[in-house]
This record gives sequence, structure tokens and C-alpha cells, in this order.
Amino acid sequence: MKNASLPAFGPKHFGRILGPLMAFCVYILTTNAIPESARLAAASGTLMVTFWITEAIPLPATALLPLALFPTLGVIDVQQAAAPFAKPVIFLFLGGFMIALAVENCGLHRRVAMTVVRLFGGKPGQLLAGCMVATAFLSMWISNTAATVMMLPIASSLTSLLWSEESTLDPSGNHRNVERCFLLGIAYSANIGGLGTIVGTPPNALLAGFLQEHGISLGFGRWMLFAIPLVILFLGLCWLILNRFALKTVSQGREINAATLNSQYHELGPMTRAQWNVLFVFSVAVALWVFREPISHCQWMVECCPWVTRLNDASIAITAAVTLFLLPSNKNTGEKVLDWESASELPWGVLVLIGGGMSLASAMGETGLTAIMGSKLDAILTIPPILLIVVLTALVIFLTEIISNTAITAAMLPILFGLGANNPTSPLSLVIPATLAASCAFMLPIGTPPNAVVFGTGRLPMRTMMGYGMALNLLGTLLIPGLMCLFGWILF
Repeated sequence: MKNASLPAFGPKHFGRILGPLMAFCVYILTTNAIPESARLAAASGTLMVTFWITEAIPLPATALLPLALFPTLGVIDVQQAAAPFAKPVIFLFLGGFMIALAVENCGLHRRVAMTVVRLFGGKPGQLLAGCMVATAFLSMWISNTAATVMMLPIASSLTSLLWSEESTLDPSGNHRNVERCFLLGIAYSANIGGLGTIVGTPPNALLAGFLQEHGISLGFGRWMLFAIPLVILFLGLCWLILNRFALKTVSQGREINAATLNSQYHELGPMTRAQWNVLFVFSVAVALWVFREPISHCQWMVECCPWVTRLNDASIAITAAVTLFLLPSNKNTGEKVLDWESASELPWGVLVLIGGGMSLASAMGETGLTAIMGSKLDAILTIPPILLIVVLTALVIFLTEIISNTAITAAMLPILFGLGANNPTSPLSLVIPATLAASCAFMLPIGTPPNAVVFGTGRLPMRTMMGYGMALNLLGTLLIPGLMCLFGWILF
């Protein structure tokens, strides 16, 4: 009888040992210089962050630890620990997820993608731009992973159409290089597009919920006023880099004529009733999200409709989601555009993860730990503000290549907010760049799910992703602080 092989001792096993050890060390080293509740909060937070970084247990499972640790240790009571799991931002994300599921189920996202691609034209650079814009737009509203998976077959089809049937097996390798360029463009634009809205990526939602805990409202429209210019600029520069250095020299003379693109689009058939219904609900929800704040400050509108002042992003999202359960998907059956069987496939773990991060932040604030940590880091404020933001952005961008972006955001927000409270500008000047930077991992397959999806096709060498990813990481290090200094301080 053969001896059973022992499981390999990996980062997860190491994290299960390191987490409690680190927590104990933090508790001992803080001595009695700070209140006991703050010491316990620091130890608990260290345990959670270590588990998140090493993924010792599933990330959402770690996010549930505040419900077990904080009441038991006397950090905060169970009501305070549980309250962040029901914050409005959780329901904003819940409603957003339901809308996204309806968009995917009825095939509206594929129609949007093909419409955008047709508008840009049939030359390789134009097709790449069309794919990137479509992916970025979709990833603002649906999962960036789903947007990437959906765009991959479209991109493969387009790159094949650039070569005739006879030369698909291209001896020069140009067809393969063009395909790699499209794969990179899709992954990178999915990451960039998520920056544009609060529901685009979990770190954005985590920031919105964290700021709510501190009495700061980060509205959907105000976020987009800052983030959409960043997305447009970042996406444009990303396209320039890929088109100039990866595409232009290997796709000379190739083009798909308009008739072929139109044929690809018409294969989708006419708009279905389900698609029209989902498009209507989605459009109304987006319009209300974007214009809610301006409308609430419009005197005549408030006088005509007093209820507009009571609108909030979460209630808009939930109302839109519930409406989808009422609208029919076709005339002949009683099916609705969204049913609970589909809704049950929501990524519930993301909601728990956001709630756990906010619960940790709440405990750190309640015990005074956030303020203590900020005061200990006051020396950093002697650095010029713009340099501080650049260094912070670069640090988070490169850390998020190997650490979950939600985990690093949850860990850093309380520290940066406490530090920013003593900043002559505003705490937002630190937490907003750090949150955006957490979604800008372009170098490694493990950096983000879109990176992993395109790398998993087996058609993209690691060195290619790392080379262009490094360029985009450095670009993000400059763009995010630059726009924050240009008009972010005024806007926020």
C-alpha cells in the first residue's frame, strides 16, 4: 500500500499560522500606550489583513470575522459590527448586480458590443478601439470578468476576419501577434472601465460605504464627473500604446469591409422584447444615478416633486432590480426578464467582502485607532502633497498585482483617512487615488480576473503581458495623481 502524499505547504497554510502570530505580536507591541479596545481592534485587523493577503481562507469568510471577534473581544457590540453589512452601498451593489444579470441573460451586452465595433470601422486599429471601448463601457455596469469573457469570442472572430481563409495559418506570425494585441486590449480596457462608476469595481463601492461611515456622501454623478475623464484618457493612451507598438507594424493592409461587420451584427437578429425592457430600465437607472444630485438642487423640480430630495443611489438600484422581476421577456409566456433562479447566481461573496471591510473600518474608527494611526504618520505630511499622492498611487498599483484589490483597499482606507484628516487638503485626496490605484493591475495574470481570463487562453506569453502591463502601471501612477490635482480637489 502506497503512502498518501502530504499536501504541499503553500501560502494559504503559511497564512493560517502567520495571521494569529502577527495579531498576537501587534497586541503585545502596542502595550498600554493606546486604549485596550484599540489594541484589540489593531490585532483583529492585522489578522484579517494577513488572511486576506495570503488567502488563508476564502476572502468572504475572512470578512465575516468582525461578527465573531469584535463582540467577543469587546471591541464593539454585535449591532455595531453587523450594521455595515446592511449599509446602502451594499444594496447599491446588489441592485447593480441584478441589473447586470438581466443585461447578460437577454444578450443585450453582446448587441451593445457589436454596435460599438461597427461604429469604429474595419481597420485593425479601429477594430481594436471598438473592442476596447465596448469592453470598458460594459465593465462600468457588469462584472469586468463577464465583460472580458463575452468580448473574447468577438475579438477572435474579428482577428480571423482580418486574414483570408487561405492565410489563417500565417507563417509570419502576424495573425498571432494581432490576436495577442486584442487580448491585451480587452483585459486592460475591462480593468480601466471599472474605474468609471461606483458599481464598476468592489474597491469603489467599498470607498463609498467607508465615506458614508464618516458622514461624506460620494454620489454616483460626482464620482463619474471625475472618473469618466480618467477612463477616457487612460483608455485612449492604452490604445495608442497597443496600436503603435503591438499592432501597427503587423497588420498593414488588413481591413474588414463594412458589409462583413454589418452581417456579423445582423446575425444577432432584431431586438427582443426582453432586450428593450432591460434597456429601458437600465437607461432610467443610469440617468437617475447621474442626475440625482443636480435634480435635488433644482428648486422648481423640488417644488413640483418633493420626493426627488429623498432619492438615493441604493433605492434607485433596488427599484430598477425589482422592476425587472415584473417586466415580461416575451408576449407568449409568463416569463420575466429576471427571475430568482438567475438572481440567486449573484456574487454574494463580494457583498460580504465589502461589508466586512466596512465593519473593520467602523471598529477602527469607533475605538480611535484610525486617529491614532494617522497621528503616528504625521511625519509623512512633510512630503509635498502631489509627491505623496504619486508615491501612494505607485505603492498601491504594484501591491495590487499580488494582493486582492478589495483586501488592500479595506486595509488602507482607515489608515489613509486618519492620515488625511491632518492633511491640509482633504482625506479624499489620499483615499480616492488609492482606491482607483487598487484596480490598476496590468502586469500579472493574478492581478485581476480579466488578466487571468485572457492569459488562460494560452495565446498570450507572460513577458508580453508584463511588458505592456508595466507601461500601463507607470501610466496610472502619473494619470491618477495628475487628474486628482487638476480638478479632483475642487470636485471633492
